[in-house]
Amino acid sequence: YDVPEGEDRPLANAQTLFGFTTKISDESEKVEVLDQPFSILLLGNNEGLSDSIIVATVNPKTLNVTMTSLARDSYLPIACYPNQSRDKLNHARARGRQCIEDTIENYLDLKIDFYFETDFYALQKIVDALGGIELESPVSFGGSLPKENNPKEYHEIWINKGLQKMDGKATITFARERYHMPRGDFDRQLNQQYVI
Repeated sequence: YDVPEGEDRPLANAQTLFGFTTKISDESEKVEVLDQPFSILLLGNNEGLSDSIIVATVNPKTLNVTMTSLARDSYLPIACYPNQSRDKLNHARARGRQCIEDTIENYLDLKIDFYFETDFYALQKIVDALGGIELESPVSFGGSLPKENNPKEYHEIWINKGLQKMDGKATITFARERYHMPRGDFDRQLNQQYVI
């Protein structure tokens, strides 16, 4: 870069310690979604990582949808890492959407046709635009949700046990909860599918 006259060149002695290249594929294939089964990768992202990872496979002839949740802490070979070294699955998203997509395709031996990414706040707005959704919680619990305009502050949210109509904030709180659920993270994964 050009340095104005009289100023130091702070990077004059900089050296490359480690270099890498990555190939990003943005190829698209025609998928006959009315005739052929297809798969969608659903990612719920938070601060650059995917905390919710679901593969939905749709059969348009039978109208069946099969959802498979992948634990974000699954320790897998990451497709874009050197020598496909292992790491937590959700860390693959930090390297790019293609990296987590390739990692999941390799792990499940399945072609991902489409993807959908969202975060807490977009999902909240989707649910609120629908006027809320009916969900049944197996337990009562208190939770919190970071505020969109100031993530260091939180909305405190109470979820009652039983069937109820939930707004966007309550829905996300329900979908994120694991500590109060009888089977912890397994229930959280099922609850995420339930919300979808």
